[in-house]
Amino acid sequence: VQILIKMAGKLFTIGYQGLEQGEFVGKLQDAGIQKLIDVRKIAWSRKRGFSKTSLKNAIEEAGMEYVHAPFLGSPSPIRKRLHETEDYGQFFKAYRKYVNSLNGQLSEIKIQAKETNQDSMKIVMRKFTN
Repeated sequence: VQILIKMAGKLFTIGYQGLEQGEFVGKLQDAGIQKLIDVRKIAWSRKRGFSKTSLKNAIEEAGMEYVHAPFLGSPSPIRKRLHETEDYGQFFKAYRKYVNSLNGQLSEIKIQAKETNQDSMKIVMRKFTN
């Protein structure tokens, strides 16, 4: 899943499906990530180690910053329509429109990126099959 936002510095996406928490954190460290932005509306997971508090603790113990920014996630009606139609073209079109409506909130993320002098950030996209 790609998020369509241009920001100061680089923006990456990553999911955690098929990974254990340690592997996930290791991938972030190997990539030189300094900040993880979790965009899940509700940062909870049935997968051990990926609920908000557990993930936040692991990220911070590894020397990175954790930020929960649920407004960047795909809104429920858009995800529901995807489940009903399986039309990813329409999903990304609707999601792009939603993201473009977030100008004020995106500015806050851009400022955070500049303040931390980041070259990159990670965003954890929620699994769209939930």
